[in-house]
Amino acid sequence: MRPLQVLLAEDNVINQKMMVMTLRKLGYDVLVAANGRDCIQLLDRQATLGANAEIEVILMDVSMDVMDGIECTTVIRQQQMPHRKRPYIIAQTANTSDDFRSRCAEAGMDDFLSKVSRCCFCYSVSALAISRLLSC
Repeated sequence: MRPLQVLLAEDNVINQKMMVMTLRKLGYDVLVAANGRDCIQLLDRQATLGANAEIEVILMDVSMDVMDGIECTTVIRQQQMPHRKRPYIIAQTANTSDDFRSRCAEAGMDDFLSKVSRCCFCYSVSALAISRLLSC
């Protein structure tokens, strides 16, 4: 079984390095986009490489420069093609208000995790991804 393909959309370089290291230790293939525009471009490029290269999970920082996570998710969902896998998008943010969670869901995000605890975050992502894959 091949490793889960994860795209980390995160503009903070320190957060990128820490999350990539942790996710790779958990056995995932990780690609990084520094903003929403780069995320969309990377998704398009991966899709041209075939089904085995398509991104399955996106860890989406909600507050990024150039294009934020909510706008990026909206574009991804609008561009979704029937022959492509639908990536499971998980919002990453420090804002945990119910109103903000609703905005993320309305944009098309599948789940929402607080950035408060990075270690717990990575294990939560693992549990979400595994349960998603088992339910397919």
